[in-house]
Amino acid sequence: MCERMIPNYRFEDETRIIWLKDVTAFPYVRETTYSWSVGIDTSDPVDGWSRSGRVLGYSRGFTADRYIGRCRVWWVKPHDRSEDPRGPYRDSAPGEAVMVASIRAGRPSLVHPQFCCCCEQARAS
Repeated sequence: MCERMIPNYRFEDETRIIWLKDVTAFPYVRETTYSWSVGIDTSDPVDGWSRSGRVLGYSRGFTADRYIGRCRVWWVKPHDRSEDPRGPYRDSAPGEAVMVASIRAGRPSLVHPQFCCCCEQARAS
């Protein structure tokens, strides 16, 4: 398995994961980083989420930057396997897909095996 590395992301700043939905039955979730203005007092950093998709959870922690917050967000799109089992990802996974069981605060998630471009590269070397 390959870890999903996120350039310039400080995993060590995360202290916990907040789940908005039980994701244990999901075949995968998408993982993305999200930034927001800390100057605006929000109880939930994903209040301003504007992508098409449903947010399932996010990480919380501390940031050295007083003005910009950054977290990982786990989400699904309407055509993901959990939402549409016969859709385009019935036998595969999108590039952002990570294994739900691998999600931990402070640690990179594991890339879903059905999206294995980095895993194939690792095996070849």
